[in-house]
Amino acid sequence: MIDMYEILWGLVAPLLLMAGGLIVTGLWPTLRGVFSLGFLLAMVFAICQLGFRNWAMPGKDVQDWPAWIAVVGGLMACCSLSSNGHLGWGLVIRLTVTGLSAWLLLKPQIRDQGMLMIAAWVFGSAIVWTALVTAYERVHATASRTSSKVSLITFVTLGGLTAISLLLFNCLTHAQYSVIFTAALMAALVIVWWRPKWYNPQGLVMVAALILPTLWLLSNRYSNLPIWALPLLALAGLVWSHS
Repeated sequence: MIDMYEILWGLVAPLLLMAGGLIVTGLWPTLRGVFSLGFLLAMVFAICQLGFRNWAMPGKDVQDWPAWIAVVGGLMACCSLSSNGHLGWGLVIRLTVTGLSAWLLLKPQIRDQGMLMIAAWVFGSAIVWTALVTAYERVHATASRTSSKVSLITFVTLGGLTAISLLLFNCLTHAQYSVIFTAALMAALVIVWWRPKWYNPQGLVMVAALILPTLWLLSNRYSNLPIWALPLLALAGLVWSHS
């Protein structure tokens, strides 16, 4: 049963924190140029997921890593390292971040399988994950030429689809993390509709493409999400951006 504490951190807090963050950065344009929507999404998700987990420190449980992976994505968004202007270094950074993230998420299951198998899992995951991030960024960059809010709408939809999918496969905890993600972006969508000039989407795709696959991977490896659902969810983020 979901209690009030989970409702607070799983729904109320992401709505309020995202709305508050956008209002503050909207009223001070200097802040908006640094603390983009991508950065705000990462920080709001991290704070709320840690609150949901009762402020657990990293390393004790694999379920605590999504918050810290989001923080790394937020720092990348803040430093503009996910932009096309840093394509060479951006690719190296993406591979490093996704490889490290894959290792942290898969470590409890693969640490006793030998170095070659561990390397295959980590490097394979990093390549696939980086390809997904890059594909998302390119597709959304193209789609944004016709509608500046296409990425925001797409990830609200994909976050909701993820939450529903995880609920259907009885991945309740990870579904609640997806609700945190979706609630934060829904608040952003309302604020941006109200004040379009406050919208700075920098880093949004990068952060979303780190958080959502983290939840998919955890749900597959440590819960009941079938492996065939992962490519379907990943492709949904590409297909919806064209709709």
